[in-house]
Amino acid sequence: MALLASDVTLRAGRTIIAVSGARPRLVPVAGPYARGLMEVAATTGAGALFRPGTASRRDKNFVNDFARKLRSDPDDPWWSMGRLRSTFICGHLEADTALSELLSITGIVEVESIVRYARHLDVASSSKAKLRRRLAGERRR
Repeated sequence: MALLASDVTLRAGRTIIAVSGARPRLVPVAGPYARGLMEVAATTGAGALFRPGTASRRDKNFVNDFARKLRSDPDDPWWSMGRLRSTFICGHLEADTALSELLSITGIVEVESIVRYARHLDVASSSKAKLRRRLAGERRR
């Protein structure tokens, strides 16, 4: 919600968002969103990209309410941050994104937390032990 134009950069040909807070991290932006985000950031200057100012902590549903109103077709399912996050994570699991990178960009601490998403996919292991071994193998490289 507090994303500023200066948080969006281009590194090694990839659009990257620098997320601050309790778990600071760099989040790559993929697909057609990358170019659009860079264009908006370039024309915004130093301003906020989503909502100017700091979001009120009393309004915990602000992002969900905003996303829900973006629905253009009444037959489309309701959007929510949980659904968008799940779609984001499942997409990365299907694309075989390195688990270490997926944990980093999502802010997930334990690889076992990925199981709740992996069980919905045929291509991803939903075994905690297999996920731990895969992550350990990535870290040894």
